[in-house]
Amino acid sequence: MKIKEVKKNFAIVILCLALFFLYFLSAYSTEGTFRKKRQITERDLPCIEIPMPPANVGIDVFKNPKKIVVMGWNIENLFDTQDDPFTEDDEFTPRGEARWDNASLRNKLYNITDIIRRINHGSGPDIIGLCEVENRKVVEMLSKHPNIKHLQYKYIYHRDSVDPRGIDVAILSRYSASVRWEQAYPGARDMLVGKFEIQEHPLYILVNHWRSRLGGKKKTEDRRIQAALKCIDTVKKIQSQDPDADILLIGDFNDNPQDSSIRNYLKAVPYNKRENKRSLLYNLTPSAKTEEWVNLTSYFDQIIVSQGILDKKGFSYIPGSFEIISYSFMCDKNGRPLSFSSYDGKGYSDHFPVVATFQIE
Repeated sequence: MKIKEVKKNFAIVILCLALFFLYFLSAYSTEGTFRKKRQITERDLPCIEIPMPPANVGIDVFKNPKKIVVMGWNIENLFDTQDDPFTEDDEFTPRGEARWDNASLRNKLYNITDIIRRINHGSGPDIIGLCEVENRKVVEMLSKHPNIKHLQYKYIYHRDSVDPRGIDVAILSRYSASVRWEQAYPGARDMLVGKFEIQEHPLYILVNHWRSRLGGKKKTEDRRIQAALKCIDTVKKIQSQDPDADILLIGDFNDNPQDSSIRNYLKAVPYNKRENKRSLLYNLTPSAKTEEWVNLTSYFDQIIVSQGILDKKGFSYIPGSFEIISYSFMCDKNGRPLSFSSYDGKGYSDHFPVVATFQIE
């Protein structure tokens, strides 16, 4: 009798395991991700009117601009779905922790481009400095996305860096540039230095992504100081050729405007204290006003300008135009940036984009 009971119980266990296995197969896609994911559509997004770009945007209306809009944005982990054997990107693959599949990538691209197309009265920024992109492929996917394809982002500047995670900086632009890459120290993420010629006026843009605070602010501070010293050295070299050069430093500095790397080493003073004519650099970020629903505790994403930007020759900053883009639907319940979720396809980035406008004199 006992043997029969054991056999019966064993059969029940086998049956349960078989049913669980069948359920698992039915719930799992061929890419190794649960099918409950869905692609974000217009109906999922907030009902906010997006200003339409000029009717003749198909023609090159950006050819002779009177002003340009520059944006910096750490778009947080824009990865493709393929495993790169040379980087630590396993998390962002279909079988990785983030379950990063084609649906995840589509949703991420949709959400990011939905914000880009809202900027500048529906015409989008003219030049975008990006942080945390895996490769050129994903930047091309951004530029060709239906949300912004008509906005004429013809030029992409990117190279694969030595970052262990495989996240890089890049520029997406309507205008061509000559570019080079600098490193503050061996193993550092690249600083992308772009020189644009717009309306016969040169404009330098330095895209930064400094060392994160992972491991502690104090323990990692030295790396950000090294990055600051590399930045100021690059600025001085440009100014040695052109003392009035128009230079922008944008990106994710992983330090606040008042922190030592920015104030004491980069020597960037707040824009609202620009009476200090001896300073090489001025930080637009402290002048920003935030929406009532925003509760930022750090301002790592900044736009810093050279003295030349304030001289009303070439490119000139339009006072009050610096903005932290923080629509209410981009915020979580605590007023912080709503990070993208690969599971439900909602969210954008753990950083808000920053934008400023410059008149061409």
